[in-house]
Amino acid sequence: MSFSINKNTALITFVCLLTACGTTRLPEDLTSEFRTRITEGGLKHFEFRILPVKYAAMFERGEIPPPEKEVVFTNGQRRQINTDALAKRNQKRLQGQIEKNMEMSQYCREGYWVIDSNFYGVAPWLRGECNDLATPDDRQKFPDTIKRW
Repeated sequence: MSFSINKNTALITFVCLLTACGTTRLPEDLTSEFRTRITEGGLKHFEFRILPVKYAAMFERGEIPPPEKEVVFTNGQRRQINTDALAKRNQKRLQGQIEKNMEMSQYCREGYWVIDSNFYGVAPWLRGECNDLATPDDRQKFPDTIKRW
């Protein structure tokens, strides 16, 4: 018995695997927050943050949650957090979520550049500016929701 795969099937399989690996889903205990700001001159700024669901209300009120120094697993075992490894994971998560969000929202239609970022801490964030200027439709669709810039 011989097994053969045609080139199209192999290519489709490869693309599907690549897409699955590139997907950066957030765990259920995390949520994302996308805030926007459009200047009088039409510059479109944004802030994207990933935060634990349990702290979402605190951030909404402007409060800062305490830093988490260790992880407690469901079996009760405690382990110190490796901050550098967590920062790398946060960076991947943020970038994946931003790309997904930009595609869905069409806030930055021509790409963006990163102004500042922080991948450490309880609620890592990234701030950026779109390469395109705001249209009148953008101003209606995306109200200023960034509290402090």
